[in-house]
Amino acid sequence: MSKIYQIKESFFSEKIQFIEIDKSGRIKGTDNYLFEVKEGDSIFNLHPFFESIPYFMEDVKKEFSIPCVHLEIGETSGIFDIKIFCEGEGFIVAIFDFTDHYKESNTLSQEKNESIIQTQLLKEKEEFKNRFLANTSHELRTPLTTIMGFTTILQRSNIASEQLHYLDIIKSSGEHLRNLIDDILDISKIEMGRLRIKHDRFDIKGLCSLLESQYSLKGKEKDVKLNIKLDSSIPQFLVGDKLRLNQILTNLLDNAFKFTNQGSIKLNITKIERKSSDIKLQFEVKDTGLGIDKDKLDAIFESFIQAHDDSSISGTGLGLSIVKKLIGLMGGKISVESTKGIGTMFTFKLGFKVSSNQIQDKIETIEANQRTSEKVNILVAEDIEVNQLLIMKILASSGKYFVDIVGDGDQVVERLHQQDYDLILMDLKMPKMDGYDTTRFIRQSEVETIKNIPIIALTANVSPLEKEICLGIGMNDYIGKPYKEKELISKIDNLIKK
Repeated sequence: MSKIYQIKESFFSEKIQFIEIDKSGRIKGTDNYLFEVKEGDSIFNLHPFFESIPYFMEDVKKEFSIPCVHLEIGETSGIFDIKIFCEGEGFIVAIFDFTDHYKESNTLSQEKNESIIQTQLLKEKEEFKNRFLANTSHELRTPLTTIMGFTTILQRSNIASEQLHYLDIIKSSGEHLRNLIDDILDISKIEMGRLRIKHDRFDIKGLCSLLESQYSLKGKEKDVKLNIKLDSSIPQFLVGDKLRLNQILTNLLDNAFKFTNQGSIKLNITKIERKSSDIKLQFEVKDTGLGIDKDKLDAIFESFIQAHDDSSISGTGLGLSIVKKLIGLMGGKISVESTKGIGTMFTFKLGFKVSSNQIQDKIETIEANQRTSEKVNILVAEDIEVNQLLIMKILASSGKYFVDIVGDGDQVVERLHQQDYDLILMDLKMPKMDGYDTTRFIRQSEVETIKNIPIIALTANVSPLEKEICLGIGMNDYIGKPYKEKELISKIDNLIKK
């Protein structure tokens, strides 16, 4: 035990000093472990801190603690905790050396603060980037709506074949730009955590037929054969996110067609396992294209990274990044195998639920003679003149509608009190009263014909959150810009029929 006491004595002697003083502050005794002081000297002269001791004498407490005191006496300096004990006619001052402890804590705190600040800066930078991408993409949709809309109108007009060919090129470029905007929006939504995976019933057989039809023309143009094979043991109706699955497959097929100039592209969907209503599928997209260098395989799923340096092959490098992120959100992983000059195969596995309803839905069709012969009165709320003209042309070309156009929410309310309308096409961004407030005002009206009028939102913001907001404030439907003519007419007719 003597060894323990020796170590203990050594340890404490280097860390603690006791000084006994009387009420006048005169030093009566000390061990001098930390500071060299003399008996008979006044402790008040050692350091300004000790001048505070008389204030403690006025308190009836028997013990006082003062942490983290910076002292420099003679050649010794550091950070100390000090305790003062009241003992009869005097005091015992205990000085504890915690210099190393406080320095270490200070270093750790500083590193933690710097880490927090750095993390916050990175987060703010990332949020700014995503907001910028989302806002920029949103603003691009408005002029793109005009370009693609008038291109479609011109294609129906009496023009020369050469001009029609030029319009086809403009429309194709517009669709490419729209897809690019969608990719940028998806990347920003995923990184901001705003993209949600849905779980709805869908027809996987129908999805394969749609893909086959979609890529048949592209296959003929490039003389590349597309073969889609769906395992016959897979039920036709599953529960999952059809939109995102379609997005994954179209990105992979687009990628395959881009790098394949001869041979074939195969999409194989096979069942891996099924347990009760849970089913796991494997998807393979295989091409006979250019292939990818082995040293680039790990990087192809990163944003804005392209596997080929050939400037003749266009692309942003976003497609595969979106594919990987979407598959990850859906609980799967994607892998790639490739041989330069022979081809590439992407493989991923995803789980779905088998729908309890495996009966094909009946498709209701509305014949022309079933519709009412009376024209429908539509009020369009849109502040941009070229978009007003575009909507007017689209609706007028159908021959089914009477159309009035206003430029802000105040004019909408004024017109509704002057004339009866069957439906409103409501742009969301307008001067004075915007589309949101105008809809709220209409839904709070005491006039039944105004309060219950169907409203379709027109917006360049195509996020699911925006759709929820529109439906939440009382709009009946929602269409994103740039919209297709058939889609707009279909939504109008469906609401009028109801």
